[in-house]
Amino acid sequence: MAEMVFVAFLVNLFVTGVFAFPGFVFPTHRLLGKSYYKLRNTKLLQRIYRIMGVSVFRKLLLVLFWVQPKGN
Repeated sequence: MAEMVFVAFLVNLFVTGVFAFPGFVFPTHRLLGKSYYKLRNTKLLQRIYRIMGVSVFRKLLLVLFWVQPKGN
C-alpha cells in the first residue's frame, strides 16, 4: 500500500513537472493577447469570490501553510 502511494506521488510530481517546466523556462504569458488578461465583469467576479469563500480559504492557507516557524 505504501509503495502504491509513493509511486502515485512520484507520477504526480513528474506529470506536474512536465507541465510546469515550460511555464518557468519559456515566456508562456506571451502566447495569449493582452486582452485575455483584462478583467471583465468585475462585479460578478467579486460576487463569485464571496460566494466561494475565497477570503476564508486564503486566510486558512496563510495560517496553516505559509506561516514561518518561530525560532528558539
